[in-house]
Amino acid sequence: MIPRLKEQYDKKIVNNLQKEFSLKNKLMVPKIIKVVLNMGLGADGNDKKKLQNCVEDISLISGQKPIVTKFKKSISNFKTRKGTAAGVKVTLRDARM
Repeated sequence: MIPRLKEQYDKKIVNNLQKEFSLKNKLMVPKIIKVVLNMGLGADGNDKKKLQNCVEDISLISGQKPIVTKFKKSISNFKTRKGTAAGVKVTLRDARM
């Protein structure tokens, strides 16, 4: 089953882009490879309840479970500690995007 947006892209948008940029071939038209959704938590990363709510929200939006990203460095000005939760992200590819 082909998603509606991909079908519309293949039939209408590719032709319009080909005409607009005067490309000789449909394969020369730019493609969307992946879509990345992310949410930074900042200081709320330490709160487990808020982190869990963000994970649920992103999973409802994207349809797949997100990855919890962590801080790589401790930065005192931003009140961050290495290894604590920084946010959540999801990478969508192919039919899922």
